[in-house]
Amino acid sequence: QTGSTATIQVAVLDATLPGQRLSLKFQKMDVKKRLNAGTELGELAAVGDKYAMLGQAPSSGQVLPLGTEVEITRIAPDPAGTGDTEVELVGLRRLRIEGQPFNENGIAMAKVTFMSFAPEDTPPLPAEES
Repeated sequence: QTGSTATIQVAVLDATLPGQRLSLKFQKMDVKKRLNAGTELGELAAVGDKYAMLGQAPSSGQVLPLGTEVEITRIAPDPAGTGDTEVELVGLRRLRIEGQPFNENGIAMAKVTFMSFAPEDTPPLPAEES
């Protein structure tokens, strides 16, 4: 629901859009499925889990305040038999981080507000009648 808020786990990797699919591969020894900026999907990551996916500014590495809610749609062993794990994430809806992410029992979390449109795509004002 647009304008609603939630507290969800943060995953920092890449700027993602609703409908976009990200296929990730994690090495066998990376059981926490680590991402950027100290975030991770976690050892117990499962299909249906949702995260606030945030990108980073390329020049500064600063985590961006706008992102997309993503959902794990597939977790499978690497077909090559390496012991690695493949994870697919799908973007669901745009969100904005409220305040600063925080640490909850070692997991990066944030309060987010879901948006119906991206701020850069603000709908135009209605034309004035003449």
